[in-house]
Amino acid sequence: MIISNKKNPLGKVAIIHSPLFKCTISTAKESLFKKPSTIIFNGDYNEDKSKTLNCAKLIYTFSLSSSNRYKIHDGLTDEIDNLGENGTTLGDAIQLCFNSLKAKGLVIEAINLLHED
Repeated sequence: MIISNKKNPLGKVAIIHSPLFKCTISTAKESLFKKPSTIIFNGDYNEDKSKTLNCAKLIYTFSLSSSNRYKIHDGLTDEIDNLGENGTTLGDAIQLCFNSLKAKGLVIEAINLLHED
């Protein structure tokens, strides 16, 4: 279940609770002069920051606008939530989403620390 998906001055943050996992998806600029990237944390950042670990990162193609990056954030949030509600682990859900984004040419790098090939 998507607990929240809100825009804030720094970017956009979504929190998902599914039967198998909780995660936080953050799309924000890494620095003042960079466009947003997406980082996924294993755990609900609002519940316990000390137990929330960075587990995945998406680096988008340079030509992708910031507004399109936030649209991808929303799609990623919906898809990870859907997969989680249907029994997919967080690592597998992330990998399925990343593979789709790579196939569409929207990302230049996708790192998933929870998935083994």
